[in-house]
Amino acid sequence: MASVLHKLITPLISGPPEPPRNKVTVVGVGQVGMACAVSILLRELADELALVDVVEDKLKGEMMDLQHGSLFLKTPKIVADKDYSVTANSRIVVVTAGVRQQEGESRLNLVQRNVNIFKHIIPQIVRYSPDCIIIVVSNPVDVLTYVTWKLSGLPMHRVIGSGTNLDSARFRFLMADKLGIHSSSFNGWILGEHGDTSVPVWSGTNVAGVNLQTLNPNIGTDFDEENWKETHKMVLDSTHTLASFQGFTRRSVWLLSVEPMTHTYYFSLTRMYPTLTYQQGMYGIGDEVYLSLPCVLNSGGVASVVNMTLTDEEVAQLQGSASTLWDIQKDLRDI
Repeated sequence: MASVLHKLITPLISGPPEPPRNKVTVVGVGQVGMACAVSILLRELADELALVDVVEDKLKGEMMDLQHGSLFLKTPKIVADKDYSVTANSRIVVVTAGVRQQEGESRLNLVQRNVNIFKHIIPQIVRYSPDCIIIVVSNPVDVLTYVTWKLSGLPMHRVIGSGTNLDSARFRFLMADKLGIHSSSFNGWILGEHGDTSVPVWSGTNVAGVNLQTLNPNIGTDFDEENWKETHKMVLDSTHTLASFQGFTRRSVWLLSVEPMTHTYYFSLTRMYPTLTYQQGMYGIGDEVYLSLPCVLNSGGVASVVNMTLTDEEVAQLQGSASTLWDIQKDLRDI
């Protein structure tokens, strides 16, 4: 006896369905990972969304929660599994998995524990999606983006990290707020490490083409009577402040940072973001590191890097940022 399905629908073609064309995978379904997933769905950036995590109950619950909202979404397929075969044919893979720093733990030990996790994650991603772009969000993101590149074997332009994109967004907001304008009207960049050695490019800060350093030659220095340097300190303190208020940085790390990058990849918009990319040889940097510089992104990954005109002091700070990262990376095992 024919089933309701067979009575209702008459197939016109045979064989397996075509693979998805705009599939996105999110590895890790913690707070940041699920913020990523929801943003992808709301912006209609995927025809299939895959979630992966080792905690099966939570993974299944998050998948069901999203599936039950399918009526209000345009992504036809949402899947999840701890087996990485579910990620096959992904165009973009966002990695948010990792462990947090324990009290009293050194940064090197934290990174090494995450390296051990990435040794399982990254080869599986590449096995099932050899042509994907990997976006690393897990912290410490600079070193883990480098680790991902080494473990994946992918071309450097297809492995990037969120880097100082969020730092720059915070910087623009704080500077613009002090000037009494909207953040989109202020131009400024934070480069280098996503961390304490990040480099605010004071020489490039401007509003409507008016360079702030020409108005205040001491801007960003210890001799500045207006103390604009405080805004960079506020950027550095933001993560700790948010963590004390809400336990983590969740929505902004994706909504203000990674989601626009994903949007750019899909539509090949050739937009510019301060994201992590391989930097050996630039600005006198001799070590193999991933640092944030203004990168032009398109559907293939990092298309090019803008050669900013930096002051000697800013170049020295960028080199110091690279050295800080290399001091950690050089002692990592098994990558």
